[in-house]
Amino acid sequence: AVAESIGDRSPDPGTGATGPELVLPVRESGLAGSYRVVVSNPEANTVSEPATLTVESLQLWRFGTVAPVVGCPAVGPDGRVYFGSGKSIYAVNGEDGAGSWSFPTTGVMDGAVTLGPNGRLFAGVCCENQTFARTRPILYALEAASGKQSWAFGSDMTTTAPPSLGANGLLYQPFSDGTMYCIRQDFGPWLWWRSYDIYESAPAIGQDGTLYWYCSASDVTAVNGNTGNLLRSCIAAPNPPRASPAIGADGTVYLVEIGRAHV
Repeated sequence: AVAESIGDRSPDPGTGATGPELVLPVRESGLAGSYRVVVSNPEANTVSEPATLTVESLQLWRFGTVAPVVGCPAVGPDGRVYFGSGKSIYAVNGEDGAGSWSFPTTGVMDGAVTLGPNGRLFAGVCCENQTFARTRPILYALEAASGKQSWAFGSDMTTTAPPSLGANGLLYQPFSDGTMYCIRQDFGPWLWWRSYDIYESAPAIGQDGTLYWYCSASDVTAVNGNTGNLLRSCIAAPNPPRASPAIGADGTVYLVEIGRAHV
């Protein structure tokens, strides 16, 4: 049997049920409704009795932005959803998709936002030409509930990955010149910075506070999270992706390069 498409899109595969009334789930809310369906074979010598097809949408809501959304959203304990798009950070109600607040930034959001346990949202931005003054904010700390700015970190660089948050109350942010800054989450001054030729990925943080990240020199670096001192480095990923290492519960560090994996 041949079923006619709804509009200009074919619906998702059905359940195989038959009868005068069928229910078909689809992903787009614009296709929801009831339809009169008649089914025939290609030779048109057999035609079914009319049936009612009810199309139910799997999409709960949609929130539109003027630019693409880059990076995974962060979800708060109250269900509110946070994400960046273009030169703005958004907070959206997870129940109905209603906008809670938006915050304008000085540069383009090029990664995920990071939600801290203290109710603060951290986000770094990129700049199109990377030739702005050091006083220009590129790393923001916002109050997740209201969208109000708590503090901003200014630099003549641009961020390359979302910040990572340590259990020690410190924030670690890689920048475009290959440096890593350690910044206090509560009010923003940096405690240390090191130049380690950092690749475009956020550091992974072990249970003991050790930072692990890829470097563009094809090695993986381990650094003391409190002091920034180098602990060890090894050549392990000649072709690293734009991603962070993963750390198991037993402290094993799992690394990926394009085409293979390492432990």
